[in-house]
Amino acid sequence: MATAPTVSIQVAPEAATHVAVLGMQRPFQQMLDHALQTIPGLQSLQVALQPPYDVGGGPCVLIEGIRDNPHRNDDPVDREFAFWQARQFPPEVFQHFTLLTYYGPNHAG
Repeated sequence: MATAPTVSIQVAPEAATHVAVLGMQRPFQQMLDHALQTIPGLQSLQVALQPPYDVGGGPCVLIEGIRDNPHRNDDPVDREFAFWQARQFPPEVFQHFTLLTYYGPNHAG
């Protein structure tokens, strides 16, 4: 019986602290769980706190997914995750979180 590959999850301490200050641990965990369940070829998730993009804005919790390269030009994963966030959470929640995926080396068996 095959086992599912283990996905490494690394959350920077300042990102975890920011999520706690916002009181958004539950939505954050839901986002991580959704990423784990829906991103094909996911190798790892790395979470960091990014400084504000513009004056007056707040920092952003950036969730970076490293994935196997599917060799597709029309990969919808980031867009579909953003649509899910918008349906799942009010703007007051999802405005603090961004998911970006990148292609890493394939794991050859």
